[in-house]
Amino acid sequence: MRFSRFARLTPTVLLMVTALVAALPLSRSNSALATPLPSCSELLLKLKSVLTGVPIPSRSSTQVNSPLVDHLNSRSLSDPEIVRLFTRHAKDVVVHPYYLENMADSIREVFAPWFEKNSSSSYKRMLKHQHAILTQGLNGKNFYLSSSDTIRMKKHRSGQFRYETTSLFNRPVLEFSMNAFSDSPGRCPVYLREFLDKHQNGLYYKTPIEGIPADQRPDAKLYVQRINGALLDFHFYYSYPSSHKSEIYVTQLEKVMTKIRDLPRETPQDLLLSLLADYIQLFSAGLPFDRVNYSIAMSHVNYILMSYGLRGMENGELDLASVMLSTDEFRKAFKFEFEKTQNHSQ
Repeated sequence: MRFSRFARLTPTVLLMVTALVAALPLSRSNSALATPLPSCSELLLKLKSVLTGVPIPSRSSTQVNSPLVDHLNSRSLSDPEIVRLFTRHAKDVVVHPYYLENMADSIREVFAPWFEKNSSSSYKRMLKHQHAILTQGLNGKNFYLSSSDTIRMKKHRSGQFRYETTSLFNRPVLEFSMNAFSDSPGRCPVYLREFLDKHQNGLYYKTPIEGIPADQRPDAKLYVQRINGALLDFHFYYSYPSSHKSEIYVTQLEKVMTKIRDLPRETPQDLLLSLLADYIQLFSAGLPFDRVNYSIAMSHVNYILMSYGLRGMENGELDLASVMLSTDEFRKAFKFEFEKTQNHSQ
C-alpha cells in the first residue's frame, strides 16, 4: 500500500482524519488478530478506505493457530521477513498494490482453515477461492497486478482453473536463459549447472513429472552455448500443457497436498521435503490458473514448513528449475534451497 501522497497533510488535517478514523467501527477480524487497540496498519487501512471509498473487507472469525498466520497477524506487511516469504528474493521490493495484503488474507481465510481441517471445503474449491482472493482481494476490488505491472487477472478467470474457461490462453509458453540468474553463469544454481553439464549439446524432451502420464507431459527444449567447454549461456523453451489437459495436474496436486495434510507429526523430514518439492513442480509445470500460480504454491509450502518448526523459504527460481528437471532431480534442487534457508540466520 502506498501512503506517500498523504505525507504533507497539515497537523490540523491529520488530527481531523485521526478523529474520523477512530470513530469508524472496527471490521471483523480473525480472532488471532484481536488486540486491545487497533494496530497502526488497521488505522492506515481505515484511513485509506475513507480517502478512496474502497470498503474494508470483512474477515472471518475462524480460529487458526499456526506460525505463519501468527507472523501475518503480528507483523507489518512491509516487514522484511514477510516480504522474504512471498517474493523471489529477500531484498525484493514489492511494488504491486495489494499483493501482500491479498496474499495474507488468502492464507488466513482459506488455506489455513482447510489445511487445519477447520473447513468443509474441498481442495479444488479451496484453491479456487484462494486464487480469487489473491487476484481480486476479499472485497473484490483490490486487484493484484502481474509482474508486467499493467495486466490484472480478468474477473471471469479469477478463481477459475484454465480447463474451466474458454480462453485464447490455451497453451502458454515459458522462455528463459542465463539472465534469469543475474546475467552471470556463476549465479546459476549448482543443480541447474549439473543439468546443463549433463546435456552439453542441448535436449528436446518431455519434462519427466511423476504422477503425470508421458503423453500429458509438456514439451521442453534446451539449447546450450559454450566456448572452449565453458558455459556461456543457455536458452530454455517450455510449452505448458494445453488448457484441456491441465485438469490432471490439479487432480494430482490434490492427491499430494491431501497426503501432506494427513502426515503424522513424526514424519521424516526427507519425506516431507520430497512431497513439497513434488507439489511445487506440479503447480509450476502444470499451470492450473492463467496467472499467479507459483505464489500460491510457495505460500502453501511456507505455511507447512513453519508448521513443522522450520524456516520458510524465499521463492527464488525454483519454478524455473521445476520445468527443466525430472521429479528426482527437482527434489534434490528443492532440498538444496531448503538447506540454504535453514542455515541462514534470520
